[in-house]
Amino acid sequence: MPPDRRLTVAEKEEDLLATKTTTPVADEIDVILGAEDLDAVLNQLPSAAGEEEEVFNLQELELSGVVEMDFRLLTNGAWYDAVIASAKQSRSSAGNKMLEFIFLVEDGAESTATGVTVTEYAICDSRQPKALWKIKKIARQVGLLSDNGLMLTSNAKDFIGRRIKFQNKVDSEYNPNQPRNKVSATDFPTTPNTSFAPSKKG
Repeated sequence: MPPDRRLTVAEKEEDLLATKTTTPVADEIDVILGAEDLDAVLNQLPSAAGEEEEVFNLQELELSGVVEMDFRLLTNGAWYDAVIASAKQSRSSAGNKMLEFIFLVEDGAESTATGVTVTEYAICDSRQPKALWKIKKIARQVGLLSDNGLMLTSNAKDFIGRRIKFQNKVDSEYNPNQPRNKVSATDFPTTPNTSFAPSKKG
């Protein structure tokens, strides 16, 4: 910067704020900026005393329905028995209605697979009839589809706790440096799902 060019007020403020000082700088700012800009700059500087830490009660957290995610890689192409640990309504990036499932592995190709979680999505939007095959297949495999093709429940929570078998695919399409598990196929579980009592709405 040429020595004869005067700094603008914004440039002077930027230089001072970049120091991130926690000591009083009122005198220095007053000399450089002028008294009329002093208050504006001081309001942006970090407080020497620090802000008061927010206090909250951990016992207010409801954690019973929270799934502990485990993203360890499974064997590519292997089949795993799982329980549906979570099922909730969501929207795709295109705005389509869908269910978001979390499969919790109970048994599979390797003993260390137990506890691994894999996320699966199924379109549930009547505007996309060609995409409904997945939710129909999953509903049938977990015992929530009637013989004439009607859903036996209107509540996504009724999928929770039901068992399913899935084939894993190690996918690195989106991030070659961070491959992830992906459901490539589903099937009837090794341990069949038995009775079903629909949940009450709400």
